[in-house]
Amino acid sequence: MTLNRALIRVAMASLGWLCGFAGVQGVGEVSAEPIQQFSVQYVSAPGCPTEERFVAGVEGRTALARHVPDAHGVRVRLQIEDRGSGAEPFIARLSITGDVEAPQRSISAGSCDELVNAAALIVALALDPGASAEPRQARLPPAAPPAPPPTVTPPRDAPGPSVERRDPDEPTLGVFAGAGLTGGVGGSVAALWSLGVAVRASLTPDWQAGVSLRGMYARGSASAALGSASLTLLGARVGLSPYVAATDQWLLEPSISFDFGSLEAEGRGVPNAATDSAPWLGPGVELLVERRFAEVLGGALAVGVRGGATWSLARDYFYFREDIDGEEARIFEQPGVVGHGGLALELAW
Repeated sequence: MTLNRALIRVAMASLGWLCGFAGVQGVGEVSAEPIQQFSVQYVSAPGCPTEERFVAGVEGRTALARHVPDAHGVRVRLQIEDRGSGAEPFIARLSITGDVEAPQRSISAGSCDELVNAAALIVALALDPGASAEPRQARLPPAAPPAPPPTVTPPRDAPGPSVERRDPDEPTLGVFAGAGLTGGVGGSVAALWSLGVAVRASLTPDWQAGVSLRGMYARGSASAALGSASLTLLGARVGLSPYVAATDQWLLEPSISFDFGSLEAEGRGVPNAATDSAPWLGPGVELLVERRFAEVLGGALAVGVRGGATWSLARDYFYFREDIDGEEARIFEQPGVVGHGGLALELAW
């Protein structure tokens, strides 16, 4: 009887220990904290880890974070740039908005793997202050194997200048100059020169708009039976772009515009030559296609093609009158529609 009681006590103690251990294990997997759903906008440099590895680095550090594409709860944006030189050539901008907000951060590192790992830790701690410093390896996808070294290294040209990727939420200020051709200033097309500024800003995460102001100068000539005249345009153009489509390298900017200024004519080779002027006034439309290709003075340097048309509200004309018999000849009349186009060079910060 004593031996049986001892065996029963040992069995009961073992069963109690196993139940307690199972209960402790179960508590480790259940949390009363709400799960944070987050979406990711990920822009990486060549050779960097994939977006899936960045997401796994966040989820591997906490059970309270779950990646859901297009989730509206927490929005994470990570942009990575490879500057190509220096002790820490990789730099990233990280922003967290929505249900969880954190100050925008700039991170730099010697390798892109370190940068993505650090960004994943920051996001995990923002979603769960109790997140672990290192992810659980079981949840991380395997890293891609390194590419084998080439057997022959061909000579390469020097790498092109890098263009800094900017946070689309930050407004930009651009200074630009243009050279092209325009009608409406003389009997044929005339050279048109312009200089101006443009401001672009994000109204929503997917909506960017802009406004611009430029001064314009053009010279042309016209002739009639009684003589000739030289014409000069001094004007300004205000542009409003309700929607600007922009990437890291390209910009497409349609806009509506309004011109105002003065068109001046000076008679030559006629009796009583004089100077007269007429207003230059009218709305128009314009399209700019631009490509950024270098970084200069801390800003993005871009070259583009600009073209459009203006509807003239001031249909004035210039004429000569001969003194002897009062004969009158019209030398030039402002057209109803004036077309223009040319190249533009812009530096934006």
